[in-house]
Amino acid sequence: MSTPEGTPTSESPPGDTSAEDEAAQRALADAAAQEADDDGDDDDGEDKFDEQRARRKIDKANREAKSLRDRIKALEPLAQEAEKRRKGELTEAQKLTEEKAALEVELAELRTSNVRREAAEAAGLPAKFVKYINAAEPAEALAQAKELAKEFKSANNEGGGGTGTGKPDYRQGARGASNSGSNATPDDLLRQMAGRGR
Repeated sequence: MSTPEGTPTSESPPGDTSAEDEAAQRALADAAAQEADDDGDDDDGEDKFDEQRARRKIDKANREAKSLRDRIKALEPLAQEAEKRRKGELTEAQKLTEEKAALEVELAELRTSNVRREAAEAAGLPAKFVKYINAAEPAEALAQAKELAKEFKSANNEGGGGTGTGKPDYRQGARGASNSGSNATPDDLLRQMAGRGR
């Protein structure tokens, strides 16, 4: 660890005063030289001050400052025009970026819709059931379409009424009635139902 000059270090033996004296003398000499330089600068500055020279320097600085102010005023309209142009270009670039993002979203939606439609066709599912497929990947969409087609076919076979559309045929009449149902009226059906309740 270093210590300032003129202070004893822990490394010097306590009885060794010659090193301490040399350090103290160097510190005093440095301080005296510093004071002499400071005093000399003040005297030199007072002796060398030239009022005309100072005025010339001030006038020159004022002329340069005025010239710079005039140049700034002349360049301000150009800077404003450049800023407008930059903002216009930025706005145009932002518009193009937004349009690109919207088109990418639309393209992704169309691709997903196409995958789902193709999966429904491959599974033999009617087009109106495509909306129930929610997978976006072809393999997953096809698996969903096949599952829906299987459910659709089993629903048609179970109690669909034989129309093939999954809807019961109400023209057949009430179940268990001796009437064929094709020409039964609602009153006839009510009478039959009332007769069963007895």
